[in-house]
Amino acid sequence: MIYYSEAVASATMAALAFVSVGLWTLRVALTARDRKLAGAAVAAGEAVVFALVFSNLVANLGSWNRIMGYAIGVAVGTIAGLMLNERMSRGGVVVEAVVAGDGADLRRALCSRGWPATSVGATGLNGPATMLFVAVPTFRKDDVLDIVRATAPEAFWSIRTAPAYHGLPAPER
Repeated sequence: MIYYSEAVASATMAALAFVSVGLWTLRVALTARDRKLAGAAVAAGEAVVFALVFSNLVANLGSWNRIMGYAIGVAVGTIAGLMLNERMSRGGVVVEAVVAGDGADLRRALCSRGWPATSVGATGLNGPATMLFVAVPTFRKDDVLDIVRATAPEAFWSIRTAPAYHGLPAPER
């Protein structure tokens, strides 16, 4: 049986670990993009939260509820930090799709939804093919991939990181 105070302590550990690891993930991403000042500011907040989490965890190593709360907070905080980083990214990605034939259906589907696709004729394993390229903000790549999967499920696609992104604005959601 878990007592109320232990359940609250477990939930608090999960919340603090979530914040700590989310900030750590964000700090690493910011510094990797050479945003030193922003990374340092996030690191300061992260250090305070981590000190609270770690001291509480070490003081209560016999509490499996708190340890599980910490583990859950770390897992969810990692995902949240990565999602926040993707959302804040100034860069973009290039979605590259290769389809058999002229690729007209996929190009029309992308363009009709506001994505400016560039296509290039190619020769694939089984004959004529088309390569389509779409540069998009990082956080919108799944929107483009959804169109590719729905329109050309047999397409080969890949994603390249584009540290800088400039061009037409992304279509509204």
